[in-house]
Amino acid sequence: MAFTLDAAKKVLTAHKDELKDLPDSMTPDQYLTAFDNAFATKVEDQRLSAQMAVDTSKTMVTIALAAVAALIAFSQATGFPALYTPGFWLWGLTFLTLLVSMIAGAIVVSGIAKRGGGNKPGGWNTDAARKSMNSQAWSGLGAIICFVALILVRHVPQISKRFEVDLPGGSQFVTTGELTIHGQWQALYFEDKQTQVKSLLPPTKAGQEDSISIIPQ
Repeated sequence: MAFTLDAAKKVLTAHKDELKDLPDSMTPDQYLTAFDNAFATKVEDQRLSAQMAVDTSKTMVTIALAAVAALIAFSQATGFPALYTPGFWLWGLTFLTLLVSMIAGAIVVSGIAKRGGGNKPGGWNTDAARKSMNSQAWSGLGAIICFVALILVRHVPQISKRFEVDLPGGSQFVTTGELTIHGQWQALYFEDKQTQVKSLLPPTKAGQEDSISIIPQ
């Protein structure tokens, strides 16, 4: 038989005449009343503690759902990060930790509700839900850190690419903006100094000018 308040009361009631050395000259009936009140107070304290745990978990699940919506809205506004970039991994970690937080919160609420309803042993004791509560708290904290890091990564100002242009005759100029070449040519090609790859452009039509734009990315 499980050790419950009713079971303890039945045992004590059946053997109340055998109770000895009661404190403060208490009668067996008074001792049983004090025992009943002490257990009732403990159960009520556990119930209040469980209610606080359930309310906290439900609130954190709601916050996690709102954070998922904010993550998607942020990604739509700034663009989803490219594959295998720091933003990509941070986006995935943020979503994953939010998902873990919501699942852990649902386990907390479900477990405490089942124990409180008598479907699982333990009553209102929250010790069995401690691991899930810790998982929800730590994963929620991790989601906040990842989301902040994602925002910082997505808003890092890009460094402008510098173009050093060597012109015939030895002149040179540097630009960080869009570069446009206008004119006529019979033979024009671009050479990548690192890869030695040359890109040959077709000649312009006689009497017509053409243009080429080079845009830093």
